[in-house]
Amino acid sequence: MPSSVRTTVVEMPPWTGARRRLGYVYRRRYLSRIAARIFLTDHCISEADPELADRYPDRPVAHEVEQVLALVTLAGGSTLTDRLVLGIGEDDREFARARVPAGSIALNLAPRWFAANFGFEATSTLVRRLASMQRDVIVTYGNDVPDAAARLRDAVSAPNVTWLSGLPLLHWAAALARCSVVVTVDTGATHVASAVGVPVVTVFEREYFRLSSQEWAPWRVPSSILCKPPVGAAPDTLIDDIVAAAGRLSTSSTQAR
Repeated sequence: MPSSVRTTVVEMPPWTGARRRLGYVYRRRYLSRIAARIFLTDHCISEADPELADRYPDRPVAHEVEQVLALVTLAGGSTLTDRLVLGIGEDDREFARARVPAGSIALNLAPRWFAANFGFEATSTLVRRLASMQRDVIVTYGNDVPDAAARLRDAVSAPNVTWLSGLPLLHWAAALARCSVVVTVDTGATHVASAVGVPVVTVFEREYFRLSSQEWAPWRVPSSILCKPPVGAAPDTLIDDIVAAAGRLSTSSTQAR
């Protein structure tokens, strides 16, 4: 994103008329840091910089939850919690009980599964491999991949795979809560699963892996963090790793319940 656009975001808070205006800016985005001094009353400096994360691998990057809590502290908050919470209601749970067998493996589809460094055929293979584990599989997806999901559904004929699309947030969260593990690329599914206490297998992009896998990691749940292969490399090893991690976490989750 161009620096001018990033700076404009910092300039927006004064328009609200709020007496205190808080935010954080990245250490090396110098124009944004100057703008923050002008337009914000208080701000934090974030170390979530891709180049710094790669340059200094021994320097941990704070999780986004911790960065947000730093702003709460800056605002004067004294009672803090790092729990992720979603207000799932009984109607959401009823929907999930009717549609999702307890202990299912969930796979959340998103555009990054179908990118050049994984692809449609690899995703088809992954669904089949998960279905072959003798567990129910729930495939969820939104309106960002309807065509790819329809093709995938036609390509995968397994009686133990259920396809759920376009769910309201809390129905989706309740559905994931019924599962023993959630498999996803780097999307909101990681954090929804974390909020409902379900183990997660998250596949991050190779670009900015060191940063993303720390800042956006599954929060306080058992997890496995994997990396996409380079473009042109066969995805077979990654598929094996996903299936192995899903099986391990699913078994541990089921035993714990």
